[in-house]
Amino acid sequence: MIGSYYWLSEPIPGRVAVTVEGQLSETDQVGAEEAARELELARLRAEARRNALATGAGIAAMCALVLTLRRQQHVEYQQASHEREAERAHEQRERSAEAAQDDALQRRITDGRIRAVDQLGSDNPTVRIGGLHNLERIGQQHPELRQIILDEICSYLRLPYKPLNLPVRDQLPPRQFEPIGPPKAEDEDTEPEHEVRLIAQEILVRHLNPEIEGQFWEHQRLNLKNAHLQTTDFSRCNLRKVDFTGVVFDGDAVFDHSFLSGMSVFENAIFKGHAAFTSATFSDASTFEGVLFQATATFIDADFGRFDVFMENDNSDQHGESFEVVSFKGASFGGDVDFMKANFFGGADFRGTRFSNDTRFLAATFHGDVDFVEAMFSSRATFIGTTFAGSFALFGGVVFAGTVDLRTVTFNGEVDFQAVCFRGEVEIVRNSNETEPLPSVFTIDR
Repeated sequence: MIGSYYWLSEPIPGRVAVTVEGQLSETDQVGAEEAARELELARLRAEARRNALATGAGIAAMCALVLTLRRQQHVEYQQASHEREAERAHEQRERSAEAAQDDALQRRITDGRIRAVDQLGSDNPTVRIGGLHNLERIGQQHPELRQIILDEICSYLRLPYKPLNLPVRDQLPPRQFEPIGPPKAEDEDTEPEHEVRLIAQEILVRHLNPEIEGQFWEHQRLNLKNAHLQTTDFSRCNLRKVDFTGVVFDGDAVFDHSFLSGMSVFENAIFKGHAAFTSATFSDASTFEGVLFQATATFIDADFGRFDVFMENDNSDQHGESFEVVSFKGASFGGDVDFMKANFFGGADFRGTRFSNDTRFLAATFHGDVDFVEAMFSSRATFIGTTFAGSFALFGGVVFAGTVDLRTVTFNGEVDFQAVCFRGEVEIVRNSNETEPLPSVFTIDR
């Protein structure tokens, strides 16, 4: 045993020691490597855990951000929705308020018109004048009602009216009675009504003249049929589609430099005073058939525009035929009439027209056909420098009871003087050196 102890206690030989030492070194190395690997694995696991935590935190942050954004969007959407609802409610309230205001305004306008029209039916002339001014104020404030206001004023002027023939100075004072009894109510109210109608005419003229700044009213028509108008001045007015049929112009009627568009109708009108149409322009068709001019009438430099009618569903091949744009058929001129430098751009119809006093067509131009068949010139008729440029000029059956001056007249188309009767002197001179004989168809009845 002791030997064995010594044996075990003996130092191991170098080789063995080395071998043991070498074995221990290899073991240590393996352990170190394993420890290193475990350490690396721990480090990697820690890093993986750290990365996982970081990734999770990032995902959580992103989720939180998304939730925040969604929550913000939801809040904004709810806020925008509330704002839209509030805006819609506000707009609805505004529309309701505007509708209520508009309804109230329309009711006030309607009530104002009704009251004004009721005032026109009053027996008190002062109230009637107030009604006219109220209508004018409504029209001035509300352009969309101007045509209606003009219609109301024209309808008032169309009411039956019988002017008092006595001069103002010869009328009885108010409430003065004659022995036979009180005067008639209509006679008593005639002069105040005269003033009311003058004011109505003044309102019309004021709003038909475009040269009066801020006062002109656009309109589509003027219906004064069978009206009784006092001294009238439509100078420089724009008149559209006027109807003066049967109108009595009691006093001078002035249309100088006026512009009449649309169909202008003066049929059977009576001009008791001077009728002035100097430099007036008729842009479309116009008719003066059956008109009675009891005093002078002047159409100096007047223009009667073209009125072309295009025939449809017609068997003929003629389209765009120009019809007469002005007709004086059957009209009667009781005083002098002057058409100096008047231009008739279409046809002119003077069939059966009666010219009682001097008639002048000095330098007038008829661009279309003209018809004087059976017209009657009771006094001097002057056509000096007149040009008939249309296809034909008809004078068949015309009676010239006074002197006729046809010097320097130009006929570009056919001329018909069949059965013309000259009872006075006739002058047909082209120039100072040439005198043309009368056509053989002329009849001179002294």
